[in-house]
Amino acid sequence: MTTRRITLTLPEELVVTAEHAVAAGHASSVSAYIADAAEVGRAHAPFADLMPNSSATKPVGVWLAGVMRGKRHRAARSSVV
Repeated sequence: MTTRRITLTLPEELVVTAEHAVAAGHASSVSAYIADAAEVGRAHAPFADLMPNSSATKPVGVWLAGVMRGKRHRAARSSVV
């Protein structure tokens, strides 16, 4: 898989969660943790369906924040709709 460096701005609590996951050995890096969360998001809510216009980006962000906090997929998914 090809990777590309990007810059993200995240709430501090999500960064801390990612760092704790790395420290506990659940992810190899913060980038890997974020990539895993994004992959889960893509599998459960294809972005093409969620982004017909820019107003859809906020629910996706809310949903992704829930995934990163470790909420179950079903509960997190309901926040997208």
